[in-house]
Amino acid sequence: MFDRLSSLQFIKQQENIIITGASGVGKSFLAQALGRKACQLGYSTAYHVTARLFNKMKLAKLDGTYIRELKKITNTTLLLLDDFGLQSMDNTAREVLMDIIDERHGKNSCIISSQIPVCPPFFSFIKSLKTHTQQCLQRIIDLIFAPFYFKTAQETVQKGFLRNAELHREDK
Repeated sequence: MFDRLSSLQFIKQQENIIITGASGVGKSFLAQALGRKACQLGYSTAYHVTARLFNKMKLAKLDGTYIRELKKITNTTLLLLDDFGLQSMDNTAREVLMDIIDERHGKNSCIISSQIPVCPPFFSFIKSLKTHTQQCLQRIIDLIFAPFYFKTAQETVQKGFLRNAELHREDK
């Protein structure tokens, strides 16, 4: 399973990965391992804790560098968003998320790690975003139904080894 992910075929196909699970099971470790491999193979890669990225982008809106920062995120081949949904999102953070998703959709890959399971709580969180256009909502739905959804089990990563994990592949 990890071999399948570590082939990075999802990057070549501009697909996304969502990794969910409880705190401490290795979501960030797995995302960073894939990001490191992408770097080693020459893919431009950026890692962000989601809340910090939104704060950075809010400041960029204030100092006039927002478009330049958004372009950096858009042009990165692999974007890793860690701890997605841990903090509530204000209107500015929602707009930033919509801009990132809209600009990257169908162009580059994203790995999202979250403690929110992809089930009713995740959809409730997405609904709370109050998107302004149907186009942005469609982008979020496309991202949510990522071709790879990796659900970690408790105690999944111990001493760097994967155990008791499930990999789900959705057909497009």
